[in-house]
Amino acid sequence: ELYNEREKYWIKYFKDLKIDIKIISGDNPITVKEVAKDAGVLNYEAFISMENVKIEEIKDIVNQYTIFGRTSPDQKQEIIKQLQLQGKKVGYVGDGVNDVTPLRQADCSIALQNGADSTKAVSDVVLLDNDFSHLPDVFLEGRRVVTNIQRSIYLFLTKSFFVAIFSLSSVFMPIGMPLEIESIYNANAI
Repeated sequence: ELYNEREKYWIKYFKDLKIDIKIISGDNPITVKEVAKDAGVLNYEAFISMENVKIEEIKDIVNQYTIFGRTSPDQKQEIIKQLQLQGKKVGYVGDGVNDVTPLRQADCSIALQNGADSTKAVSDVVLLDNDFSHLPDVFLEGRRVVTNIQRSIYLFLTKSFFVAIFSLSSVFMPIGMPLEIESIYNANAI
């Protein structure tokens, strides 16, 4: 086998999260199928050669296949677009000049360090050691950042709510604002 357990971990990780893996390649779909089989990709036997497929036909086949071989850059971009129209968030990994437009179309674009400079320039993430097994770490870090942003928003809204309550209550109090302005500034600094 070409892949050891460490290298297969990222595929299992995404499988456990019910994230679909689709392989869009310019190579022969039979070759890509064999590599996907060895890597542990689900539904690797669902493959198609895109040589004679028109752009308009992609919306009808995008969910039927896991592997798209002999794919042109325009077809890659259309596959991503059709997945996005279904409400899916699409991450795309590319390394060649022909991957620039699909990388720009994707919600999250990932380039390889040994790839073309243009792919690295348009990508959100660059795998510096070309190791896909880091993708779960990238995914977890993204989730951590989103969670921290949500917590910060909740903290800000809670603080703003209490400042508004104190401000409104001061209108009806004979002594005015129960807190000094400096106290509010100190609370904002926290």
